[in-house]
Amino acid sequence: MDAVSTSNENINLNDENIDWFYGAKKEEKGDDQGGKRSVADEINDQKRNTSNHLLGEKKRTKFSLFEESLGCFNVFKRQRDALARMSEEGPHSRVFSFEHPLSNTGQRRYLVSTVERFWRWYEKREDASFYELIANGCPSRLYFDVEFYRESNQNVVESELIAEFNECVRETLSEVFHIDVDPDKTMLILDASTKTKFSEHVIVHLPGRCLFPSNVSMKKSFIDVLEAKMRDTNRAIVWNRDATKKTTLCDTAVYTMNRNFRLYLSSKMGKNNPLVLSKRCRFYKESSKVSNKQIFLDSLVVPAYNVRNEAILEPLSHR
Repeated sequence: MDAVSTSNENINLNDENIDWFYGAKKEEKGDDQGGKRSVADEINDQKRNTSNHLLGEKKRTKFSLFEESLGCFNVFKRQRDALARMSEEGPHSRVFSFEHPLSNTGQRRYLVSTVERFWRWYEKREDASFYELIANGCPSRLYFDVEFYRESNQNVVESELIAEFNECVRETLSEVFHIDVDPDKTMLILDASTKTKFSEHVIVHLPGRCLFPSNVSMKKSFIDVLEAKMRDTNRAIVWNRDATKKTTLCDTAVYTMNRNFRLYLSSKMGKNNPLVLSKRCRFYKESSKVSNKQIFLDSLVVPAYNVRNEAILEPLSHR
């Protein structure tokens, strides 16, 4: 059985020629006539590189003690197998997903590793399309997928819409949990907006590092209440894509079991609008300099540290 058909495989992260899906680190290349290569040529090369790597011989890799302590990459075709491996490897293990580049159906692969080891590899990639898998039952930071289509919302004043949303979030946190937050200090904002769509991911760092029991419980205890408040008060409400109905500024469908949530610096496959730190983000305003690694860690819905030791939120009505 070849490497493609196996349920999982170890990946050598020290291999600088690792191009098992998106190709090697980005380089400028010319064709035989010295001109620029077409996008189609680049895509075909990426597919060939991916296929060659996946079908090649597996190599035994010797890691340093430090590298061994960070864990090892394992890639799975099935989500349940990846989640089972994550559970076996302990509290610092995580699952990240990506669409397989050779699949015409957008089939995903699932990668299991510690966050530290994954970042050491991920930070060197360009044109990445990776997602954090928010595993069912994992304590999670409050997060939002905030979006609206510009064509159907031409009369919207963006700053006012965002202010309304922040007000609703603050009020709901106070009412449900007796938590007071300052959006500037607690909201890490990533932007992937285009000319046609406003699109942001917002990850909220609550006081005391408080987490929700899971993203599913987050929907029931907080998001549903927030949605009702926005609709009842007609705040942070926008038209959908074809202007046939009104909806909330935040997508309330992103709180499902084992949800995939796009990572910092990643674009959706086939697109070129990666999530980057928003210009309106004030989360790091007191820091003179912040690294990409710090932003990556702060943007994870399931924090990189052992979340089992953190304070878990409970609605006032349940106390």
